Amino acid sequence: MTTVEESIAAYRVCETRINAVQQALDAAFAEEKSTSSVDS
Repeated sequence: MTTVEESIAAYRVCETRINAVQQALDAAFAEEKSTSSVDS
């Protein structure tokens, strides 16, 4: 594998992880909003 191919592969792994974290954060904030609106 060339350096470029390795970089692209690493980027794709990171992108997948970043997307997973983003979805987890979105889900957490969505839960927080729905529970906080019930409290108020």
